[in-house]
Amino acid sequence: MLLFGLPNIVECPGFSFSPSLLCDWHERIFGDLFPDDAGRLRWRRNGDWEHVFFGGNVGTEKSRRIKEYRGTHPKRLANRLWAICAEFNAERIKLMGAPLNSALVMDAAHAAARLYVKLLRAHPWIDGNLRVSFVALQAALSSLDLPPLEFNDLAQHDDWIGRAFRGKNDPYGPLARHISNLSGG
Repeated sequence: MLLFGLPNIVECPGFSFSPSLLCDWHERIFGDLFPDDAGRLRWRRNGDWEHVFFGGNVGTEKSRRIKEYRGTHPKRLANRLWAICAEFNAERIKLMGAPLNSALVMDAAHAAARLYVKLLRAHPWIDGNLRVSFVALQAALSSLDLPPLEFNDLAQHDDWIGRAFRGKNDPYGPLARHISNLSGG
C-alpha cells in the first residue's frame, strides 16, 4: 500500500519509527508550502524558543470548551520524540508475528492510538502536526496489519483527542476501541 504518496517502508523488515523518519515525512509533505520550516523540529528562532499553542476539547458535548495546550518545550522535544517512537516500536515488536485475535487487535489499536495522540500532544513542528501525525497513525496501523482509518466524525475525533490529552481514566481507550472496531476486533 502506498501511503499518501510516500514510499511504503512500513512493510520493510526492520521498519521502525524515529524522529528523523517523521521529520522526513513532514519535509516531503510541506517542503513546497513552507520550505524554511518543513522537516525541522521547533527549536530557537532569533534567540527565542519556538513554542506552539493549540486547542483541545474538554468538558462534555453539552458543556464543550476548548483548552489551550502548549507543545513540548523545544529543548526537550527531540528526547520526547525518541521516547514516543521507542514506545511504539517496542509495542510493535511484541505484537509482530502473533495472529491478530480480538485481544491483540485491541492491543495494536491501543499502541497506534497512543502514538498518534502523543505525537499530537508533543506538537513537534511549527505547522502541520495533525497531518503528519495522521500519516504516522496510518503507517502505524499498516505496520500492525490493521486497515487504514478514516475519521468521518471530526467532533468525535476531537473529543477522543481531548480526553487523551487530559490523561485520566483510560485516556486512549475510546480512540483505541474505535480503531479496534473498524479493524474487526
